[in-house]
Amino acid sequence: MNEDIEKKINSLEDRIEHAREDVDDIFVDEGDEEEDDRQTSAARGADIGYMFLALVISGWLIGFGIDRFFDTSPWGMLIMTVLGMISGVYRANHEMNKKE
Repeated sequence: MNEDIEKKINSLEDRIEHAREDVDDIFVDEGDEEEDDRQTSAARGADIGYMFLALVISGWLIGFGIDRFFDTSPWGMLIMTVLGMISGVYRANHEMNKKE
């Protein structure tokens, strides 16, 4: 009985593989590669934007912590936010100029 089940499973796996190949053949088009490049560029741009935003916010939070701990309000937030922006611009520029 185990051999019968194994044959059925193997048959099912073969049919699934053939169905996947048929679907890939139907939906693959030359224009899809260009669209994938645009989506990749959009995703890369979004990642760079999120990274910039994260650096600015983390700089602000560190500055807020410094102000609370040392009672230097608002100088810690201002300085660390500016440093976060500078590092965000530097990092975004580095990521945009990176060759893939």
